[in-house]
Amino acid sequence: MKALSKSLFILGSVSALSFGACVHSQNSAQAKNQESLIQHVSPKQVPMMFRVNPDIIILDVRTPLEYKRGHMDGAVSLNYASFKFKSRLAKLDKDAAYLVHCKSGHRSMFATKAMERAGFTTIYEMDGGYDGWKKRAQKPSP
Repeated sequence: MKALSKSLFILGSVSALSFGACVHSQNSAQAKNQESLIQHVSPKQVPMMFRVNPDIIILDVRTPLEYKRGHMDGAVSLNYASFKFKSRLAKLDKDAAYLVHCKSGHRSMFATKAMERAGFTTIYEMDGGYDGWKKRAQKPSP
């Protein structure tokens, strides 16, 4: 009887350890999956990014009216508020590098998360949006 109790205790301990390792492995995988691909950059960093990789595509996720009033050179308009946003996004090259911005950073946060979920691999979000870009451009260089 003692031997049976000892065997059951050992079996139970091994099972508990195995279960714990399995749960830890699942939690590690989930944490890894939750790591974001979105890299935040300041407006000040953008010119250097284009010197390193001139093929970065600028996605302006503001409304067409906002875009018409002023935009970064070469920016592609992709209105986040449009009901066609997801279908237009799906047509873009997921392996290209994208710099995404809106007016101040709110819409671009949602747009970049949608891009990440859709499988885009290189996503930069410009902090401060177009407003931050304009402020940077107005400051004299040191």
